[in-house]
Order: sequence, then structure tokens, then C-alpha cells
Amino acid sequence: MNFLRMLTMTYLKRMRKKMREMMFTFLMQIGRVLRLSSQIEKLCNAVDNISQATCSLTPAMNPYGIPQVVKLLDNMSEEVLEASPLYFFSLKLLLNKDTRIIFLSSDEYG
Repeated sequence: MNFLRMLTMTYLKRMRKKMREMMFTFLMQIGRVLRLSSQIEKLCNAVDNISQATCSLTPAMNPYGIPQVVKLLDNMSEEVLEASPLYFFSLKLLLNKDTRIIFLSSDEYG
């Protein structure tokens, strides 16, 4: 009986130690989850702030933008037929910002 009691006590000590280790591991994992949750929350807030800042910006009308140059090119239907090779060549050239500025600034068209 004494031997059985000793085995039971040893078993219980091992089980307590194992339970403490499992509890420690569990608490460490909870800490990591809480830290990760906090980081995710901060990241979501940062994204919201950037989104709100971007939405609140009102885009300024660019006088040398692509829509303006396409409209002007479309108005030149006598000189440049729409969907012609010259039209598409002109569009390709006017993708360059400097070329657009020069084109739109010229007295003859602007």
C-alpha cells in the first residue's frame, strides 16, 4: 500500500507539473494573441485614416490632363480623323506629359 501511495503521489506531482507547464504555455499564447489583436487594430486604424485622408482630398483639375487633350483631339476631327492611324499615333505621343503641355499650350489649338 505504501508503494501504491508513492506511485500515486509521484504521478500526481508529474501531472501538476504538466498542468502548470500547459497553463504557462496557454497564458503565453493568450498574450501573443492579445498583442497580435492590438497590432491588427492599429493597422486597421491606420488604413482607415489613410482612406479618409485620401477621400477628403478634392482632385484639382489638371489643365494638361489626358481628358483635356483627348477632348481637343476629338474637336480636331477635320485634321485628325477619329480612329485613324494618325489619331492613335497622336494619343500615344500625348501620353507623355511634356508633349501634352506643349500641345495644349500652343496658340493654334489651345
